[in-house]
Amino acid sequence: MEIKRKIVIFIQIILFSQLILAEDFSNLPPDIRAIKERGYIIVSMYYKDVIPFMFHDQDGNFIGHEVELAKKIAETLGVGYQFDRSPQTFDEIVDLVAEGKADMAISLLSRTLSRAQSVRFTKPYIILRPTLLISRLAASRYDLDPLQPVASMSAYPLSIAEKRGTSYVDKAKSLYPASSIEEYTEWEDAIDAVLDINNPAEIVIRDEIGIKNYISEFPEKSINLQMIPIADERYEDPLAIAVNKDSVHLQEWLNLYFEQYGITGTADRLLAPYEKYYE
Repeated sequence: MEIKRKIVIFIQIILFSQLILAEDFSNLPPDIRAIKERGYIIVSMYYKDVIPFMFHDQDGNFIGHEVELAKKIAETLGVGYQFDRSPQTFDEIVDLVAEGKADMAISLLSRTLSRAQSVRFTKPYIILRPTLLISRLAASRYDLDPLQPVASMSAYPLSIAEKRGTSYVDKAKSLYPASSIEEYTEWEDAIDAVLDINNPAEIVIRDEIGIKNYISEFPEKSINLQMIPIADERYEDPLAIAVNKDSVHLQEWLNLYFEQYGITGTADRLLAPYEKYYE
């Protein structure tokens, strides 16, 4: 099935390439013209499957919210598409775009100030709510305000586990500047560290869908985790498309695309079409 998919994409690229030979794109701005002349967009995307963003179904089809969004953008631009799934961290996804090796990044990508120093971001197409996970054993050691549990934890020097190369490292530092942060290669490792009674890690902060995915895969582990939504809007997680710093017109085109075709908006709207994959 994967071989067939690659053959289909290759044929699409050839067909688009033949079509553009007869077209004149000299009047287009450089960033748009480069894509049109090539005949397809290159989309930087995370290497691992993550439901409901980018994943393979039981038949081997590559699907998901970000996959379908990339396809619709390509169709509207009148070109084909190609995914580069080599990045193993979210910062590496940004790096591909910043280096000009991909036209855009559509990959559960948080819009942050640090990343915006090297790439341009579109307007957010979805806002995720971060959630604090704490082991029930650790929670029992603290006197938490039931009305403001997240804020009341700032009084303690916490040990925090986070995935390396994500915006949640910065969120954790901002929320709890006096705490120590250990970075892990994968989210599963960070959460498992919190559950390990021999590990000093006490909390981890992650987006609501990531937590849903973890609990769906490891339901038995949720028994020992307390979940505390972070209601402060300052720590919301806006997902956006990243483009190269020189792709001014492409950025504006994408923003107009969202204005005309709408955005996903919330996690509930994002999850609705993919709930069956959690069953």
